[in-house]
Amino acid sequence: MPSGANLLNLFLTLSSTRKERIMLSLMLYLDEAHASGLMGHFGAKKTEQVLVDHFIWPKLQRDVERYVLHCVTCHKAKSRLNPHGLYTPLLIPSVPWEDISMDFVLGLPRTKRGRDSIFVVVDRFSMMAHFIPCHKSGDASHIAELFFREVEQVNFDASKRAEYVKKIHEQARANINKMTKMYEKHANKGRKKVLFEPGDLVWVHLRKDRFLEKRKCKLQPRADGPFKVLQKIDDNAYEIVLPSAYGVSKSLNVSDLSRFMGPVESRTTPFQEGG
Repeated sequence: MPSGANLLNLFLTLSSTRKERIMLSLMLYLDEAHASGLMGHFGAKKTEQVLVDHFIWPKLQRDVERYVLHCVTCHKAKSRLNPHGLYTPLLIPSVPWEDISMDFVLGLPRTKRGRDSIFVVVDRFSMMAHFIPCHKSGDASHIAELFFREVEQVNFDASKRAEYVKKIHEQARANINKMTKMYEKHANKGRKKVLFEPGDLVWVHLRKDRFLEKRKCKLQPRADGPFKVLQKIDDNAYEIVLPSAYGVSKSLNVSDLSRFMGPVESRTTPFQEGG
């Protein structure tokens, strides 16, 4: 007769094999209810409804949610922008013309002098704006000349002579700070802070306006991956190791990224079906 130790080892071996068979059966049931030919890669709730009509086991809901979360086909076909990343306001200026924004209004009728655009410069502190006529074909040196002639010479000298309005400046800064906090609270509603570290694997949402070649057809995948995070620029921007064939910047917003939950496998070329 086998010894007590041998019987214990035999029991453990049989138990392990039985557990593996049970797990394999559950995986087959999940695969049949979610990804078989008659199924349409439904979400976790509908997949669970299909299963409970025929089967039941402890923690079925948890198993279904984990299975759907790791489904590669679902991530590729159902990708969307994520509510990731909190609103990050710009630094609040303390004096006029310390922080400005610039933009252009193009496509206007030509004036007698041939100008067809407007160069707009706005001071973020006082909200004073300059509207400067210019040419659409003007290069960087011409725009810089306009800025120094029409904006800096007029306003920067004036700000030096405006010491007597220091209290008004402080009040304006306090008002900007108050409005910024109010907007920040509103903008962050429904959003969450999601952080990645260099080396993490992520899915990349393929925006139509950025990945034109990848979104020509409605049936093409909406996401690709997994790709490795190369560098963290800030909480809302990351540099991703993208294939060179994409021809786009490797810096992506966090709303275009979602954590890869499948098998740990990185690559530098797009997924091929069945690969």
